[in-house]
Amino acid sequence: MQQRILLLPHAILLTIGILFWPTPLYATSEADAAFRELASEISEVSHLYYQEAAHELKNTHYIKRSLRDLKRTVTQLIEAEEHALANAVILANFSLIKKNIDHKSMPFFLAQLLEHNIWQGAQSLVDTALARGSLATKSEVNYLLGEYYFTHDDLAQAIKHLTAIESSRPLSQDERDYATLIFGIALQKEKKHRQALKIYQKIKTGSSYFGHSRLNMAIAHIRQEWWTDAQIAIDEALEVTPPKGQEEINNRLLLVLGYSQLQNEFYRNARETFRKISLNSDYMNRALHGIGLCAISQKDYLGAINAFSRLRNSDSNELVVLESHLLIPYTYNRVGDLDKAALGYSEAIAFYENITREMNARRLLLNASNSAEINAQAVASLPPYMQENYRMLTNLNAQQSSPAIQAKIKSAKDKLHRIITKTLIVNLDETSKHVKSYLSQSQYGLAKLYDTPQ
Repeated sequence: MQQRILLLPHAILLTIGILFWPTPLYATSEADAAFRELASEISEVSHLYYQEAAHELKNTHYIKRSLRDLKRTVTQLIEAEEHALANAVILANFSLIKKNIDHKSMPFFLAQLLEHNIWQGAQSLVDTALARGSLATKSEVNYLLGEYYFTHDDLAQAIKHLTAIESSRPLSQDERDYATLIFGIALQKEKKHRQALKIYQKIKTGSSYFGHSRLNMAIAHIRQEWWTDAQIAIDEALEVTPPKGQEEINNRLLLVLGYSQLQNEFYRNARETFRKISLNSDYMNRALHGIGLCAISQKDYLGAINAFSRLRNSDSNELVVLESHLLIPYTYNRVGDLDKAALGYSEAIAFYENITREMNARRLLLNASNSAEINAQAVASLPPYMQENYRMLTNLNAQQSSPAIQAKIKSAKDKLHRIITKTLIVNLDETSKHVKSYLSQSQYGLAKLYDTPQ
């Protein structure tokens, strides 16, 4: 009896799940809650640090008489990558900014404070703007707050401020479309798919965010199993040339379309779609995975082996790459080449056992770490708001601050390190579950070969 494949539907669902939101695959509510509690502490530390730096700027040439001069100075500092001094200069001139709350430059200063999570200063500016600012000022402030809360995954607050934008006239067209896009995504993340669809429709062809809107429309349709509508949305986007620097959106659209077609058993169409993805795209590995799955379903086993072999040769640690070590011998088994299947299963078993040892060693190292720096690759695997706060804390030069501030910075860094370490361990454990599953299936596949009558 021929071995039945048990992993294929799981693999497809897993890969499609990765496509929908640009967030890490694994998250824990415990770590997330702990981080959000720490975020307010980090914000306070940041404010105290820059406030102390601002105090040292009194009676210097950094104290300005007009917002025009202030903006010019801050812009020059930002362009020179001197963000710490730029933030201090803004706080040192805070009374000037608040006195001119309706000045066209005010949102620029607020955006800088929000970007660096100097929340107390930003909140003070927001309170003044919403209390006595013009309609245009309030609209710009609500836009910036909506963007800020969306970035920090506080969807309720994001929706609150985005819906409070009374006039879109002060915003640029790109800002209007971006506000529309993130409002739709926020609704969609709260599973309000139909409401989100109506919002995305407001973004028209020619917008910098047209492709993103149609991608999310397609995902909303797929969530509701409206496959035809999903393809229509993607086709609309693919007919438009994306803005310069956003070419990857088309590759993501193609990937979502390809897996939608694969799940609906349109294998030939799906393979053609996957082949359109750029060779240098971040989605190429998942495209190869999709091509291989389609080829198996079409009984084109040589094509499947070629796709999975290319995937196996990748340096990436993506799950689709790890899984390819199992899919190759499985495919040889399907084609009847039992010798290559046996060799492939044996190699896969050795590979997964080695990966398991490496992950166990990594876990022990993470558990034993105290204040060691988290490497760049580990930081890149974290949720964006964790990455932002990690970057912000590491940019604070504690040696230039008072002992009291130094102690607060160290305390916040230690807490953040513990949370990040715990998150990395959870992610590692989740990957380990998949590797153990692949190992088990490889062992089963090899045993099954020897159980099959010759």
